[in-house]
Amino acid sequence: MPDAEVIRQARDDIRYFARAVCGAPLWDHQAEVAESGARYRVILAGRRAGKSRLLAVLALHAAFRKPGTTVVIVSVGEVASLRVLADVAALTSSPLLGGSVVDELKSTVRLSTGSTIESFPASMKQIRGIGADLLILDEAAFIPRDIWSAAYPSVADRVRAGARVIIASTPWPLADSWFYQWHRRGIEGDPNVRSWHWPSSVNPRIGEAEMADMRAGMSEEEYEREILARWSSEQGTWFTAAEIDAAVADYEMMSPERCRQLSPWDKRKGERDRRFSAVGGIDYGFAVDANTTTIISALEDGGANPRLIHYVSWLEGHHGMEYEPFVTRLIDISRSYDMRLWASETNGVGSAPTQDLRRRLREEGCGGWVIPVWTDARRKQAGFSKIKSLMQAGTLVLPRHPDLLRELHAIDYERTEAGSMRIAARTGFHDDLSMSLLQAVSCLRPVPNPDTYLFTEQLEHTVTGRGTIMPLTPRPRLYHRASFTIAEGREKNTESAW
Repeated sequence: MPDAEVIRQARDDIRYFARAVCGAPLWDHQAEVAESGARYRVILAGRRAGKSRLLAVLALHAAFRKPGTTVVIVSVGEVASLRVLADVAALTSSPLLGGSVVDELKSTVRLSTGSTIESFPASMKQIRGIGADLLILDEAAFIPRDIWSAAYPSVADRVRAGARVIIASTPWPLADSWFYQWHRRGIEGDPNVRSWHWPSSVNPRIGEAEMADMRAGMSEEEYEREILARWSSEQGTWFTAAEIDAAVADYEMMSPERCRQLSPWDKRKGERDRRFSAVGGIDYGFAVDANTTTIISALEDGGANPRLIHYVSWLEGHHGMEYEPFVTRLIDISRSYDMRLWASETNGVGSAPTQDLRRRLREEGCGGWVIPVWTDARRKQAGFSKIKSLMQAGTLVLPRHPDLLRELHAIDYERTEAGSMRIAARTGFHDDLSMSLLQAVSCLRPVPNPDTYLFTEQLEHTVTGRGTIMPLTPRPRLYHRASFTIAEGREKNTESAW
């Protein structure tokens, strides 16, 4: 265990603390933010600039320095919020903190000093009336203005009493961005706000050669935003940021594990009854790509919306995972959700794992159809057109998942010299999640809402930019089939797509 002098230094000196828990000192630009006394610290950062590491260090230092401290980290979506907490938890293995950690729950790290670090997704329900000695807003550009507006009054009261707020994000091209406005406040001399601009080049491990490599692999617009950390235009994008944002709702996705917990026990089968229906899209990765799946369900809304709403009830991606364990994970999902259809990519590397999935589902009695699909230029154009149409109609709701939103915004289009349309992810970006979304959407068809009178205003809900009413904790329709159909555009030929 560290001696008393080491602990005293770590409490008093953020640089010493960072070196003790990370095994390496803070970089100069990180230390400048860490040592700032500003009430509001706002960081606009590019890729690999050191944002995540700094936020984890600041959260732990605040909790370690003063007993009874409450640190709250707010991020966008459940997956992102848990990822932020994982960065914090990874540092607790340090000898300085090893004896202090009492328990590490799904969303809380608690120290023996009585301090807590909590992380949760941004939602009106959770952020209203929030109180913390240190509040960290990660990927703030993705957090809606109305959520920040709901939190700000109580945050401001505590800030005046000595609390601090750290607001950090990469750029996201929204015209009405409160994060952009707060970053400008620090630049323009607001005495309570200090702002920093971190292009990727502030990382001492990234030199001119690395910057040149990244520049060669990206479009001008993407390089401006992701590397130089500047707001940029949306020329050539298939989905605009405003269009995406209008289809997004702040709701809790249902993990397969949670789905199993909520399923009743079937005595006849000796297992839980898979009653939450869904369809799934699968995109297999190769080399640097990820194996991804997106699960879409029909929303149980009690007749709140005139048409049946489909929403992303779960999604996940796995970098570096081999195909066999990925197929096993898909089997686990099929044991939880009532998976009616899987639209599984067969071109490229997808043929063999698609066959394995079909065989495994049959052998293990999970049921559900595996529909092989061939992804080419026709299918991309038809599929992303369908996603766009459903989003504009308000009948497809997306989670506030930064990776998915970035991928959708990075889908570009251009007319070729032959007059055809080319649709692809921007150079330097992945399209794994967006392609699995496309595969799942190909299994949907529009139908009226069968419920027209059951909805009650007492149900906790949010409303998308398209006017779609979305419960904060949505549930899929039970044993649903009416809006699910064999995947469209699955054939490999020269005819029109869907």
